[in-house]
Amino acid sequence: MITTRRVAVLLLATVLPFVGLAVVPAAATAPAVAAVPAVAASVPEVAASGPAVAAAAAVPNPAPATRPVPATERMSDGPVDYTSNCPAEPAPGTYTCFSLRRTGNFAHLAANVPPSGFGPADLQSAYALPSSSAGAGQVVYVIDAFGYPDAAADLAHYRSTYQLPPLDCQGGHGCFKKLNQAGQTSPLPTYDAGWAGETALDLAMVSAICPNCSITLIEAMDNSNNLFTAVDRANRLGAKFVSMSWGGPETGQEGRFDSSYFGRTGVVYAASSGDGGYQEGSNYPSTSGNAVAVGGTTLAMQAGTTRGWSEFTWGNDIAHGTGSGCSSDETKPAWQAIIAASVCTRRAGNDVAAVADPNTGVAVYQTGLGLPTQGWSIVGGTSASAPIITSVYALAGAPRSDDRPASYPYARSGSLNDINQGINGYCSPDLLCGAATGWDGPTGLGTPDGVAAFAPPAQAITVANPDNQASPVGVPVGLTVAATDVPSRALTFTATNLPAGLSISAAGVISGTPTVLFAFVATVTATDSTGATGSVVFPWTIAKAGTFLPLPSNRLLDTRYGVGAPKAAVATKGAVVLQVLGRGGVPPSGVSSVVLNVTVTAPTAAGYVTVYPHGSAQPFTSNISFVKGQTVPDLVIAPVGADGKVTLFTSAGTHLIADVSGFYLNGAAAALAAVPGSFGPLAPRRILDTRYGLGAPAGAVPAGQSIALAVLGNGGVPASGVSAVVLSVTVTAPTAAGYVTVYPNLVARPASSNVNFVKGQTVSNLVVAPIGADGKVRLFALAGAQLIADVAGYFTTKPGPAAASGGTLTTVGPARLLDTRTNTGDNQGPVGNLQTVFLKVIGVGGVAPAGVTAVVLDVVVVGPTGAGYLTAYSAGSGQPATSNLNYVAGRTVANLVVVPVSPDGFIALTVDGAGTVDLVADVFGYYNAQPS
Repeated sequence: MITTRRVAVLLLATVLPFVGLAVVPAAATAPAVAAVPAVAASVPEVAASGPAVAAAAAVPNPAPATRPVPATERMSDGPVDYTSNCPAEPAPGTYTCFSLRRTGNFAHLAANVPPSGFGPADLQSAYALPSSSAGAGQVVYVIDAFGYPDAAADLAHYRSTYQLPPLDCQGGHGCFKKLNQAGQTSPLPTYDAGWAGETALDLAMVSAICPNCSITLIEAMDNSNNLFTAVDRANRLGAKFVSMSWGGPETGQEGRFDSSYFGRTGVVYAASSGDGGYQEGSNYPSTSGNAVAVGGTTLAMQAGTTRGWSEFTWGNDIAHGTGSGCSSDETKPAWQAIIAASVCTRRAGNDVAAVADPNTGVAVYQTGLGLPTQGWSIVGGTSASAPIITSVYALAGAPRSDDRPASYPYARSGSLNDINQGINGYCSPDLLCGAATGWDGPTGLGTPDGVAAFAPPAQAITVANPDNQASPVGVPVGLTVAATDVPSRALTFTATNLPAGLSISAAGVISGTPTVLFAFVATVTATDSTGATGSVVFPWTIAKAGTFLPLPSNRLLDTRYGVGAPKAAVATKGAVVLQVLGRGGVPPSGVSSVVLNVTVTAPTAAGYVTVYPHGSAQPFTSNISFVKGQTVPDLVIAPVGADGKVTLFTSAGTHLIADVSGFYLNGAAAALAAVPGSFGPLAPRRILDTRYGLGAPAGAVPAGQSIALAVLGNGGVPASGVSAVVLSVTVTAPTAAGYVTVYPNLVARPASSNVNFVKGQTVSNLVVAPIGADGKVRLFALAGAQLIADVAGYFTTKPGPAAASGGTLTTVGPARLLDTRTNTGDNQGPVGNLQTVFLKVIGVGGVAPAGVTAVVLDVVVVGPTGAGYLTAYSAGSGQPATSNLNYVAGRTVANLVVVPVSPDGFIALTVDGAGTVDLVADVFGYYNAQPS
């Protein structure tokens, strides 16, 4: 069925990559695919030129996006609006605050009306804080921009309303001071109503959490780097607790700022992560390895529970919510070693969280010029959570002088409220934007449950996460688990739920030979002489050699934003060397090939891309062909070099993007032959080129004709024991619009296709081609064209139902499962923007009715009326920030996709773009599920 996309509060799901162009011929009752304007592209040794594609197809962009506009949310008692106190898009070189003020029915109550929103007693109860008895003698420094003349008076009104002790420096009470960035009481900066609202929120939250603390407000001259000058002033004044409710995108200067302003040990630097959700990107200074990155939650009273409160990630869709993400510049701090490299290789945000949702916001009192009304407001944003966390640290006492207090929660994560529900956007991997047990991006390790997690621990043991592990059954393994102990003591290691046949030594070395096919989840614990412990949990799958293991789609490369390579387009005849092992969930060893969805975008001329193992000579092959300005994706099964890397060569300048969606386990040839349906990788090699008489007579294939191509014993493919080959098939110089179908020789041609083209176009697609009884495949061309084929691997003899094992491919059909033009698949009519087709894939078209982990489909977008992209993913899961097809108006495109299947046997196809499209999908095979 087709449905409008709905956003659910759940973890984002796995998605496997996408590929180049391929189309299935329309059924007899369906209208023919219309021709579109001709384009030209390049393959190796073919000069090509031609007009650019009319419009570049959209590419999903999980990199930093624009900040959210003021949003409208609906609560049970009616609509509520909120808006940012500070500009959502600050000028270059400046920073914004992260406070959101409600503007609807519940805001701006008169000064004499009891305030709505959470007050001190609510927050102290929600977080089990000893606020009445702790905090005396501590000083919390609040860093904000511009002036707020009424700060002292408004704060006094807030505190008196809630019967908090006055900050009058008398009778044992704390003090309130207001300084400029030079540390003087005058002159103070000019007034700014928005930043004054931010400051009012900060002062209120410090008072609510730590009423016995003194407060020193340092007002920076403006919202430029003068904010960091104010932080430096706090350092010079001996600050131990510094709250920063502001930030901005990373610029590459973070290392210099870290050493200049956040270099002191024994100081809590707490910073808001932002209010734009995961899609906003990481904000500095929360990404500083020396700061506490603070996320946000939605908080509500919940009677009848032990805690009395419920709490989950603040966020809904991509429009707003707590910030989170993986820094592009900051090095991962030692205490974040528990976060797997597949999640983030650098500094990950967040560390902890507190209430931030303006719909469950806090009460704040503010007066001054430029306000709609004077008095009480309800305010939220991570500008609320940062001073809350700073003040909880103050309640816990002064940090040790040589410590990084950001590490404290990692030593006592059991003393936090673990938030495991909610999302703040779409992402891969899921942990960066979806709440989960243990650490996650939006809420870190959780929210305060008392102050124990914020006090200096007696011992801090951090066990490094070994990341996703996968090993062939029957092959000896060795893995050393590392851990640190502060102060340093000898550690003893133990483990539970290791794969059968493996054990761990007291020194942390895991060894043995796995004997059971199973997806294990292992726990390794390190214990020191004091009895202190630290643990890490990680998956370890035991499978047969050559089998496929799917992964959540994870972006490894995006040259537009410096992900996996320098932030710049790849030069003409340039290359990117991409580390793939140990990233994105790919194990650090034991992998023969990775499945990558490679996308070319914004090329400066026609050209091609070749993907091959690093350390090998560049082969005379290609994976993607493109023209100037075109956005083209293609699925690539890429053998990995001995150093764990692949090379992506481009013949023309362009940006490159690569998402990983799975990998194949390594194995010797004998081991592969013993596993029906396993994958044997090959270095890419050209076995067909009709332009030069390679593999077939020289000359274009005539319209409506076909050629037979011998594949067994060719290009490294074994001479026997092979059921299918992986080919990158390229069409060049076609004389008219048409398609190519690749199928086993000596059988009837199926009603499907693998490559769709228009006159003059050069286009490629990955094909998994079953082999005929004579060891050949046949390529049919509807229109006259030159054909090229590069072999990239093979699958061993197809397993029967009894022989199929986890991770092996069973080829079927091809069979058509979906055609919205003809109601095939119970889906009728064109699909519109942000609509989703839910397609049943098990028990149909030759796919097994159970035990299926992923399907191999050729998905086609037919007759799009606007530009956009399509994403294929497991049904019932959130749409990831990846795509499988990119298209422009009027152009029919196709792509081979490997899509994980939901437990009830469905996949989802979501359209994001202008206008409408028809969708067609043919199934070519499926992967058998691993035991678990």
